[in-house]
Amino acid sequence: MASAHPVSESPPSLSGCAVAITGRLQCMTRPEAVAALEAAGARFVAVPDGDTTWLLVGRGGPPLGEDGRLTASLRRARELQAQGIGPRVLSEEAFLAAVGRGGRDELQRLYTVDQVARLLEVPRARVRAWTRQGLLRPVRVEKRLAFYDFRQVTGARALVDLLEQGVGPARLRESLRQLAGWWDEDGAGLAQLEVLARGDVAVRLPDGHLADPGGQLRLAFDAPGAPDAGADDAEAGSRLLEVGGLAPEVGDDDATGDSSEHTAEDTWRGDGDGAADSTGSAATGDATGGSTGDATGARVAETASQAEDAASDDAWFDRGVAAEDAGDLRAALDAYTRAEAAGDAPEEAAFNAGNCLVELERWGEAAAAYRRAVSLDGEYVEAWNNLGVALGEAGETPGAVSALRRAVALAPDYADAHYNLAQTLDASGNRVAAVGHWKAFLRLAPDSPSASEARARLQGG
Repeated sequence: MASAHPVSESPPSLSGCAVAITGRLQCMTRPEAVAALEAAGARFVAVPDGDTTWLLVGRGGPPLGEDGRLTASLRRARELQAQGIGPRVLSEEAFLAAVGRGGRDELQRLYTVDQVARLLEVPRARVRAWTRQGLLRPVRVEKRLAFYDFRQVTGARALVDLLEQGVGPARLRESLRQLAGWWDEDGAGLAQLEVLARGDVAVRLPDGHLADPGGQLRLAFDAPGAPDAGADDAEAGSRLLEVGGLAPEVGDDDATGDSSEHTAEDTWRGDGDGAADSTGSAATGDATGGSTGDATGARVAETASQAEDAASDDAWFDRGVAAEDAGDLRAALDAYTRAEAAGDAPEEAAFNAGNCLVELERWGEAAAAYRRAVSLDGEYVEAWNNLGVALGEAGETPGAVSALRRAVALAPDYADAHYNLAQTLDASGNRVAAVGHWKAFLRLAPDSPSASEARARLQGG
């Protein structure tokens, strides 16, 4: 962007100004922003022209169209600025301050894994997988509790969606370079795109196949008939990144034959006693000959055996992450159990096993897994929180309260722990003790979907 038209970070006077908006706003909807502009004496215009004073650029995701190009408003603003006229760029921070909505503090609020998962409507396992792949980078990590910036998270989601719609990495790379100084000031968007373009992760194509962003097809990890991970996962799964790197590329054999029976899941579960099929089913084949199906089964079993022999103990954790993200909770649980036994990130393996058991509503076993995690790391905040949730569901209220108190003591800014503790205390009849934690939750997460419940509880509802 031309230096003559810098982004305004300080609150301007909007009275009498014509203001256009582009991109998704983080802190309010478009109609709310238009109403706020009008209340401040400004006039909203749909498309910037030579008389437009400001172009408000939202922080809720890169301002790109469905084709991956800059939005029409941004392209028009660039054309006008090249002529020495047209709008200056107004940051969302400056806009919020100008209309009396605070500003930087509201925009710089950080979000935990659980909060990010709710914001994006994706499984928690996917957020963790994206973090391990480098697509998301926590702003800070305290006692294993990761906090993320909203703009980074929504930017990653937007790039994923555009790639899945068929927009090429080259187009997105050029658009993000054009956004430098407008939206992607720190280059985070470009860094995320490079992670995607490396092919470490794959996108789900409209026909259901997986491909890396360069177009190379991959075998699907989640096998037909895999256990249902729930409606939310099923709804999001067709639109979001799948875990890559574990699924083999399609080879000549797969290209000429029916590959529908051969998934990455087949290649890592192992053969028979070597790696039990946690869904309770197993591929079988007659090694002595027989039908084509028998021969295929034998070939799959042989491939699986070779993969099992080649695998090292430290691969089990990554396999668990991939299986959990694909929705195969039982396979993930099996992999995490093996990882913990092998000493591969045992605290995280136990924690993730607990998460799988929670999804399966096996509360007592989940509590045991979380107890193993905190026994290995006494400051594992999320494990303490989840232990409290599991114990509460199992009817062990005193233990649940104790675990949740430990979580909020370790991380006073952990909104979910305050919510869970307040809810548990309220349910046990200790409403006086719950009040402080409802208030803490509202202070930390005022825009949470659960905020209305907290306000109702505080009002005696």
